[in-house]
Amino acid sequence: MPFAGLWAARAGTTRNLARASREFFYELGLRDGDIPQYLNGLSLIDTYDVLNAIGELWYAEGETEYELLVLRSGVLTLLEFSVGLTQ
Repeated sequence: MPFAGLWAARAGTTRNLARASREFFYELGLRDGDIPQYLNGLSLIDTYDVLNAIGELWYAEGETEYELLVLRSGVLTLLEFSVGLTQ
């Protein structure tokens, strides 16, 4: 495959992943402009807090039920969802 064709294939894969990510977050209830505040009571101020919360809840505690508090258009909004692996 010529280099240009390989690059186009990779760009297409990246677009597909970005679209899948947007769809996943939309299904969770997130909307453009939402600002995450807390995940299961853990403060989400920066990227480190997000990674720490995921590590603590998912990996350490095996949590599958989540409450995400977001700031949406100046109003705190609670999103509740379950995330689990299927076999």
